[in-house]
Amino acid sequence: MLPLGLAALISWWMTSDGRELAWQRALAGPDGEWESGKAAVWQGLYRYGPMPAMGVGLLAIFGIVAGIASVKWRRWRRVFVFLVLSLALGPGVLANLVFKEYWGRPRPREVAEFGGRQAYEVIWPRDPAGEGKSFPCGHATVGFFFVAGYFILRRKRRGLALLALGGGLAFGGLLGYTRMAQGGHFASDVIWAGAIVFVAEAGVFRALGLHRRLLDDRDPPVARKSVPVPAMLGGGLAAMGMVAGVLLGTPYSARRDWHPLTPGADTLPLKVSLTFLLGEITVRPGASVTVSGEAVGHGVPTSEIAERWEEEVDGDGFLRLKYRQRSSGYLTEVSQQLAVTIPWSRTAHAKLGFGPGESILALNDSGPEMEDTRIALLLDGADLTLELDAGARLWIDPEGVPPGTVEGLGKDGWWRAEPATPGSEGPVFRVTISEWKNGARLSVTPRSGASEGT
Repeated sequence: MLPLGLAALISWWMTSDGRELAWQRALAGPDGEWESGKAAVWQGLYRYGPMPAMGVGLLAIFGIVAGIASVKWRRWRRVFVFLVLSLALGPGVLANLVFKEYWGRPRPREVAEFGGRQAYEVIWPRDPAGEGKSFPCGHATVGFFFVAGYFILRRKRRGLALLALGGGLAFGGLLGYTRMAQGGHFASDVIWAGAIVFVAEAGVFRALGLHRRLLDDRDPPVARKSVPVPAMLGGGLAAMGMVAGVLLGTPYSARRDWHPLTPGADTLPLKVSLTFLLGEITVRPGASVTVSGEAVGHGVPTSEIAERWEEEVDGDGFLRLKYRQRSSGYLTEVSQQLAVTIPWSRTAHAKLGFGPGESILALNDSGPEMEDTRIALLLDGADLTLELDAGARLWIDPEGVPPGTVEGLGKDGWWRAEPATPGSEGPVFRVTISEWKNGARLSVTPRSGASEGT
């Protein structure tokens, strides 16, 4: 219990007086883009850091199977079982399947202090309603896994055991720092990753009786001529499970940087169609249509959020821009933060699709070249906030909105933050809801004292 108590004490100190946030702020940089974590060395550790632990796990599975037919290997079979179970229980079941899935702590890049939408949370208490997966640091757990060498060596090779302990802690800390620099985890997530793995390995070591006898010297020196089918199947399944763990945990990241290349894109009138699969999408007024940001996650290799864009000038002189995203492969975890700009003054029609995540659509009152802008929204599990500038007017087709879901929306479809302003001549945004499903939410908030009226 000492490691757990020590982790609790250290994490309490870290989260007190804003220390943890201050460390993350230094890593995030002045612009909050986590540029230090994008260096090649940290990207390499992020992608390939878990491989040594997985390699040891696969070799241990081979040793278990080989020990059935070989006396030489049989002496070490419980040690091999210890390595496999330690890897499966600590980094696998406890860290990723239990705590990460059900603790709910948001990652640094997801909290408001660093440009996200969620509130910063300390380790305790857990947030049962949260969807964050910051606690604990999964990458750090596969580095701390090498502390297993300490348990194996401590009875007869104490010097080497301490070296293994220090090496395992250093490797886990290095992988943890990598994820901190990338905005993926807090320092306390790393500390608890080490505590969870240490306690799990200590428990497995004792449960297998390795604290009493490390090697099995009691078996008669008779080797089997063949490996039993159940053992082969068990070893094969264990190996497949280990490989599956590697595959499902393969890091994924992709930068987004899209803008139209058509000559005159900064001056032509526009018709825009943008579809985002998921994530925190912020759409604000700008001089041209742009999409920038990053998607990160884990999943099967080659899996991604694929993107496709099209652009052409139609017969009426409008530049038609289409950007869409779709899921390819299987991602076990993915998040996306995008900054999007649209020049509303030149946009006659916009079709915007939002998936799960908290997104913002800002509508401004800049002098429009169009009489009004028509917007079609597709909301698939999205939590979308419309931000309306003072002077701009908003009409939402009541037929597409479930009754009572948008505060301030009149029966006639006009949204009012306060009584209508007579003679208002600001730009009009006419919104229709083409799709509303999977618990989608829509709210409207004024900026600078906006007032709506017909």
